[in-house]
Amino acid sequence: MHGYDNANPHMGALFVSNGPAFRRGAVHPAFDNVDVYPMLAHLLGITPEKNDENFPDVADMLKPGI
Repeated sequence: MHGYDNANPHMGALFVSNGPAFRRGAVHPAFDNVDVYPMLAHLLGITPEKNDENFPDVADMLKPGI
């Protein structure tokens, strides 16, 4: 047990993105940090290792066709 309650809103992280793949001015609801990994793997064109991610939850942060 690490001592942090990840369900507590005060323990949330901030995700800021910038670049040609991301929609400009998009505001996305809260998502699990593990979803960043498959998004980065997608942008790099590599296959992510098996994990607890859910790429569809964050895919709408990207421009269509990316």
